[in-house]
Amino acid sequence: MRTFRSIIIAVALVITSLGSAKASEVCSVATLHGTYADNFWGLSTPTTQSPQPITSFSPFEGNGMSFYDGSGHTTAEGTASNGGLRAGHFKLKGTYRVNSDCTGSANYGPNNRFDFVILHGGQEINIMESDGTIAVWTSTRM
Repeated sequence: MRTFRSIIIAVALVITSLGSAKASEVCSVATLHGTYADNFWGLSTPTTQSPQPITSFSPFEGNGMSFYDGSGHTTAEGTASNGGLRAGHFKLKGTYRVNSDCTGSANYGPNNRFDFVILHGGQEINIMESDGTIAVWTSTRM
């Protein structure tokens, strides 16, 4: 019983220290800098009317690269497919902000807004589109 209790205490200490390490990470716009590889997927719909019938959604996916300058400016470029058809090449220019808790948002114009969480000191970003389109992806620093 004593060994079991010691193991439980040791595990609790490890979990507590891991949580403290994550919670102590502080981010800023400078956390995002450099070029990131993007791979995204989701569902699009031709209207913002809600609720949507399931038949109005079309799958899309794509890949590209994004660049963050460490000062709040970003660009993105890539190629996408919508409904199995090539949607074409895109180039976007925008701004981003980062909160101290490593969450943030990027805005590439009125129909291209994204919320994100920064992981591993800026090595990875988990992103979700927040303008009505359903899209998620991970960006990895190159």
